[in-house]
Amino acid sequence: MSNILQITPYPIKKCIHGGQLRCKYIHDALVSAGNMVVTSAIYIAEHYSKHGKYDYPVQQSQLDGEEYIEEISDYLLGQYAAKNGKIKEHINYLLNKYPFDYVFLEHPWCYSLIDQLELPARCKIIYSSHNIEWKLKKGILEKYGESDLAARFIVEIKDLEQKAIVGSDFCIVCTRSDADEFGLLKSKDKVILAPNAGAPFQCSEKRAVDWYWHFGKKPYAVFVGSAHVPNVSGFWNMMNPGLTFLAPDQKIVVLGGVGQLLFSYPLAKEFEQLNRDRVILTGYVEKSELDAIILGSAVVILPITEGQGSNLKTAEALLSGKKIIATTTAFRGYEFAKSYPNVKIIDDSDKFRSELKETLDEAAASEPVFHPPEPLENLTWDGCLKGVVKLVGMSV
Repeated sequence: MSNILQITPYPIKKCIHGGQLRCKYIHDALVSAGNMVVTSAIYIAEHYSKHGKYDYPVQQSQLDGEEYIEEISDYLLGQYAAKNGKIKEHINYLLNKYPFDYVFLEHPWCYSLIDQLELPARCKIIYSSHNIEWKLKKGILEKYGESDLAARFIVEIKDLEQKAIVGSDFCIVCTRSDADEFGLLKSKDKVILAPNAGAPFQCSEKRAVDWYWHFGKKPYAVFVGSAHVPNVSGFWNMMNPGLTFLAPDQKIVVLGGVGQLLFSYPLAKEFEQLNRDRVILTGYVEKSELDAIILGSAVVILPITEGQGSNLKTAEALLSGKKIIATTTAFRGYEFAKSYPNVKIIDDSDKFRSELKETLDEAAASEPVFHPPEPLENLTWDGCLKGVVKLVGMSV
């Protein structure tokens, strides 16, 4: 078995968004296969509350002298880490403490740091991609009117991402389209496809019924997302000009950090009070409660209109067995499921809203179902990470 140093841009002790979950499930899958995994997260301390044993949180004030921009804070922190002697000492301490066979680099942000270190001759670098980062950051910066910053930083981020791909021994990607974008399809011995996935639903049927009653014994839709700008823009792009198409007693339950940003978005303002009346914000809830709220719903909506990689919320929605209304972008990496009978793929906002209204109306006239189907292996983390586990078992 192998010894692995996993370097992440966020802690995985308590996961509140998809990137953390992917890192945690990779960690857990490798450990379950008998490997020794040390995870060291390098991140801005103010962003997270739970820290792991080998994590290195950095106070935002320590970035004084850097041009701090929240939307690219992960990139700026990576550049800071590459120049910071104490962070180098921290990683070197771990490299000297354990005879690592692999360094797993989650995201490209700390590649400049790793590239400076003298790794043991036997130690291979695995770049674990979550997105095509330069495209994602470009869209976010431009959305907030930061086109000058986009021009300045996106070239640097694209260059860093390419260096991580070229400089690594192996690359993990979420989708085949990402591999194609990175120019890796001809390097079959270097690329490992590991789609995003979900954990099987484990809540009780009673708890799902409880939430159904809590929300008024009326069919409701569910939207799940982290506090990530593309989640907010996708929602309002597909709901534009607002939620007035829903009846007053028809609700969209919004779960996760996305609710913090939902009504700060410009498209939310025109009919703000009516929009608020048709939305229930729960904030972050534990996994068992998230499962129960989803299973108590009539439909899961996936209004994703931008971004790269794949969306693990799509896998979770498919595992629920609920009706799904989604965009084509939401099913990147899950193309095999687009023809499932419970799935509707709609990219036109008017038709998306019409389908949602019709689904909630129909659900009001039928008996709700509160239990999920048997999980499919190609939607669970155990199934989707088999290639990663196999790689570290074969390559030592």
